[in-house]
Amino acid sequence: MSLSETFESVKKLPPDVIESVKPHIGGLSFFINTLNEDINLENISKTEALKTALSYCKKEMSNRGMTKTEKAKFIAGLPKLLYDSENYVRILKKAMDFIENPEKTLPLNNEWAEIFFAYAKKTSDRDIQTIMGKILAEELTNKNGKFKIENGKLIVDN
Repeated sequence: MSLSETFESVKKLPPDVIESVKPHIGGLSFFINTLNEDINLENISKTEALKTALSYCKKEMSNRGMTKTEKAKFIAGLPKLLYDSENYVRILKKAMDFIENPEKTLPLNNEWAEIFFAYAKKTSDRDIQTIMGKILAEELTNKNGKFKIENGKLIVDN
């Protein structure tokens, strides 16, 4: 699944589900906002994608009335934001692959999502990202409810 296909599949999630995910996914929440921009990401080069993202950043910084200091901090944080977002995108891609009926998904529990996405942003191993995608898909579809939070840790309930 390409990046644009991932974003298209995210559009199929109910709005309350998207809103339950966005606060927890760092930089990706910023890029998910581009869904409303209706940007065609097919066959776009990395250079063009970067130009589009920077243009969107400039617009958002202006719309939010950020000070020069806030803008500088945001720009300085972009490399980490992009690294974290890459991990989130891969996990989200995997999750969307596992979800058969996105329109039937449920919003995430806030505490669960905070802990899950704290792990997700640090996870760059592709095999573990696949497992985390499956965990996220199961939580969104509430198939088994076997992933729980206890004492601030994500655990599997057998």
